Amino acid sequence: MKNDYRFMNEVLRIISGALNLDIDKVRNYTELLAEKLEKEGEEVLSRRLRELLEEPGRYIRPADTDLLDEAFRKRAREADPKNLGGAWPGDEPIEELLAELD
Repeated sequence: MKNDYRFMNEVLRIISGALNLDIDKVRNYTELLAEKLEKEGEEVLSRRLRELLEEPGRYIRPADTDLLDEAFRKRAREADPKNLGGAWPGDEPIEELLAELD
């Protein structure tokens, strides 16, 4: 298998933009990659990248932490305080912590 790193710079910049939630960087480098692929004769892949950019609802956002927090609260309410073990010195009793979640 031949190693082909011609477009690695654009791919890495797209990934970097996504990890930093930088939608402009992702869009700009995706468009640049589409242009370069088109010039290399990769019309199908170029067209697919442009279609992805045009699809509605395509945007970068952080994970929904509210859903994660609610899932944690639900598990904490369902937990039996007797099975959670003792508290560390200085910690509040588990019943008080569970009561605060309601």
